[in-house]
Amino acid sequence: VGLPLVYDKELIQQYWAKQSGALNKRWTEFLGQSVPFLTKVAGYLITGGAAELQKHDVELARDARIIMEKLGPTYIKLG
Repeated sequence: VGLPLVYDKELIQQYWAKQSGALNKRWTEFLGQSVPFLTKVAGYLITGGAAELQKHDVELARDARIIMEKLGPTYIKLG
């Protein structure tokens, strides 16, 4: 049985309790893609502030797009 079609907190919790391996795998994939990107952003902010971010905005936008594509449709919708 999949996720309920109508919001039901109990049924959703039951579903994800059975899917912990899939959820953990997905979380690991997300962190594997996002942590290096966020580290790069933080590095730019620390070394040069907003000006450094602006200097690398095209690169960062490209990297963010590539990461969202790798992560799949859910993240593409967020982007």
